[in-house]
Amino acid sequence: MKKINILFILLILFISFINLRSFFKPGIFRGHDLENHLARIANYYLAIKDKQIPPRWAGNLNYKFGYPVFNYNYPLANILAYPLIVIGLSIEDSLKLILFTAYFFSGLFFYLWLKKTFSSLAAFTGAIIYLGAPYVFLDLYVRGVVGENLSFALFPAILYFLKLLSEKISSWRFLGLIFTVALFSLSHNIMVLIFSPLLLIYWFYLIKSVANKQFFKLSLMGLGLGFLLTSFFWIPAIMEQKYVNLEAFNQKNFYQDHFVYLKQLIYSPWQYGFSVAGDQDTLSFQLGLASWIVIIISFILMVVGFKKRKKDWKIILVVQIAFWTVIFFMLPVSKLFWQIIPFIGYLQFPWRLLGLSIFLTSILAAIISNKHALLGVLLALISVIYAQQFTKPFLWDKKPDMDYYDFLFTTSTRHENMPRWFEENKTDQFKNRFISDSGLVGFREIKWLSGKHQYEIDVPRATTIWEHTAYFPGWQIFIDQKKTEIRYDNSLYPGLVGFNVVAGKHQILTKFAENTPARIIGDFLTIASGISTIFLFFKIKKTYA
Repeated sequence: MKKINILFILLILFISFINLRSFFKPGIFRGHDLENHLARIANYYLAIKDKQIPPRWAGNLNYKFGYPVFNYNYPLANILAYPLIVIGLSIEDSLKLILFTAYFFSGLFFYLWLKKTFSSLAAFTGAIIYLGAPYVFLDLYVRGVVGENLSFALFPAILYFLKLLSEKISSWRFLGLIFTVALFSLSHNIMVLIFSPLLLIYWFYLIKSVANKQFFKLSLMGLGLGFLLTSFFWIPAIMEQKYVNLEAFNQKNFYQDHFVYLKQLIYSPWQYGFSVAGDQDTLSFQLGLASWIVIIISFILMVVGFKKRKKDWKIILVVQIAFWTVIFFMLPVSKLFWQIIPFIGYLQFPWRLLGLSIFLTSILAAIISNKHALLGVLLALISVIYAQQFTKPFLWDKKPDMDYYDFLFTTSTRHENMPRWFEENKTDQFKNRFISDSGLVGFREIKWLSGKHQYEIDVPRATTIWEHTAYFPGWQIFIDQKKTEIRYDNSLYPGLVGFNVVAGKHQILTKFAENTPARIIGDFLTIASGISTIFLFFKIKKTYA
């Protein structure tokens, strides 16, 4: 049995190499958001190098005025890339390695999870359907959304460790659950919201089927600690939304232009364009040939099973209902529900629910293969062959790392993380390190890092100075080691870090601090949950030795 498992895992790895074969040439493909992610990785590396921990401020973005993108956008890819850059990989190669590993782990953990319920072949079939879904390649090669690809790997990993823990209480299984939940929580803000209801449903299912109080207690702690470990990110990301222009994505109406039509889900030509209003999108939202075959065959098996009173027809029925519910919420006919269900507008694109649909069809594929092995082999083969048309990037380029370190834009489509005090049209001519209202000022730079600026000035008379730095809560200014008030509401330079200074020579220190209530609370909870995790790990290890 172990040899069979190893064989299927090697096949998943081989298919990963086939589907991502373009990764093995110099450079990287160009998806919609990919260059933004590369620039974020570069700035995250610089922030850690400059001892800004955890990173919140990208000093080189936004024309070097800085941008708080790390305070709001999923940081996992940036975190994973840091050690790879440290050991010498380029930024592009670091991201390619992360994406390849995420793709392989998507299939691996889906296989390992399904293997707990179905045969090895059935689990393999489900994993291959999951890997071969067109939406996976849409996210990868067209949209270039790194976080969603990471979530596709980490969600089945959570389910796998939950299942392991339900079978046997173990300190390592408990730690695995916490670790995967924490990584998942940092993978992609919106995909966490999409997948979490399904995670809760599966958890409730295991609680009911296992009926073990210890499993309930430890799994609850594991899930809770996993999410609490990421409090350093989530609490500021939620509580500090008032500091930025998030209304650029209006959750009340943005989604209305991005519903899809059933014909697009059945088939739409593979393109490298964009999502637009109506059915004229230049993106493909097809579920894929293998997925639709799975839906049809599983429906037939459900009907036959019902007539013959077989047990598994109910499982198929539940998954089918879930699948068609997801499809319904992607169609324009569901608009009323989008208007009345709280927070659903944060998903932005209804077609993002394709991530759920491919998960559900992959489960159905495993059910089919478990009953009819030959059908499973055929489905896996169709999936691999059909996917080849999606595995060719439209654009490919190679750039030096410095292009990403010096990336000048915000890395956000609508600049939605822009500090709300900052007005770009009034600061676009600001090219120097600072401007003063008195003109002549002597300046000697000592240190200028992403979250720390240290310099000496010599001013002939009392004046106001504005740094080439966008204001955001957390910035502090010290003049001759004494903290001074920041002025950021000047009509000439709105949203810039400014301060008043008297005549003479002065040592100036501007630094970004973890001093807001949200960051203090978030950091405290992360540290406390980390300590709790270590304590519980050794306690469980001792109790269940």
